[in-house]
Amino acid sequence: KMMKKKKEAEDVANEIKKFEALIKKDLQAKERASKTSADTAGQTATDLLNTYSDDDYIKKIQKRLEEDAFAREQREKRRRRLLMDQLIAHEAQEEAYREEQLINRLMRQSQQERRIAVQLMHVRHEKEVLWQNRIFREKQYEERRLKDFQDALDREAALARQAKIDFEEQAIREREIHEQIAVERAQARYRKHYTICAVILDQILDLSTKVADYRMLTNNMIPYKLMHDWKELFFNGKPIYEQASIKHLPAKPSAEQLTELEKRDLLDNNDYEEYKNMIGEWALPEEMVDNIPPSNNNILGHVIHRLVEKSHPPQVKSTVPELPSFAIKGCLLGKTFSGKTTALKALQKGRIFLKVE
Repeated sequence: KMMKKKKEAEDVANEIKKFEALIKKDLQAKERASKTSADTAGQTATDLLNTYSDDDYIKKIQKRLEEDAFAREQREKRRRRLLMDQLIAHEAQEEAYREEQLINRLMRQSQQERRIAVQLMHVRHEKEVLWQNRIFREKQYEERRLKDFQDALDREAALARQAKIDFEEQAIREREIHEQIAVERAQARYRKHYTICAVILDQILDLSTKVADYRMLTNNMIPYKLMHDWKELFFNGKPIYEQASIKHLPAKPSAEQLTELEKRDLLDNNDYEEYKNMIGEWALPEEMVDNIPPSNNNILGHVIHRLVEKSHPPQVKSTVPELPSFAIKGCLLGKTFSGKTTALKALQKGRIFLKVE
């Protein structure tokens, strides 16, 4: 390999030398051509002096010189560019050759150094493998995170949909329950009103039949007290006709007997109120309405007062002896933080005057 590299380097150097020689030959040929063109230009100039003016001839010569200079400059640039490319390629080959020489030199060293080189190469390979594995693992982690995030979003969306469905079902159930309760309340209200109206209608019918029966028996002359009692029973929702007999009451009276007892108590209370207020049957006659009540009897009042004192003599209250104020010394004992100061402050707030020392 070393011989091959040396041969390639020599070939490159020879090619560079050949190329430089060709460039030199080209330049020499161009210089000769320029000299001959200048000579021919001088000859032709003498011939053309009669036809062209001096200014045109000078301009043409200047233009030709400028074109030759520009062409020479471009050739020089191309030559330099080619030389630079050849030089860069040669330097790269030299660098590769030096690296190969260095590797060969390292490989020619001791077994330990070769082993270290192998280990370094192995470590570099392991490092590359670890780096690739880490990149692959990071990519897997990223995919897993994205998958978990998407799963969480899907789960939340499913929970939200289920919650919405549950809420709608709960709303439907509550609406049905509300409608059922409203229907039941309406039915209960209807039954209540129907029952009240039926009871009132029955009472009106009872009162009407009762009044009609008594009018037939008494020739349309119903007693005021009887009519008043019927009205009270009607206004308080009690039946007018007798429901059961209350002459012999058992230990546990029936509902009808209790109703009859309530009717009797109601009529008795109404009679008592009329008696107390002197209205109805207990109202005063017209000739006694304008009479002034009698004046107070002082003698009778004195007698009643004496009788009350003798039957209930007044109790004389015992008088508390008045003692002069005096001071009492005392000592309050107790454990630490047991509330002694708090107790003394509570006593000071009362009527007892204490001097705490």
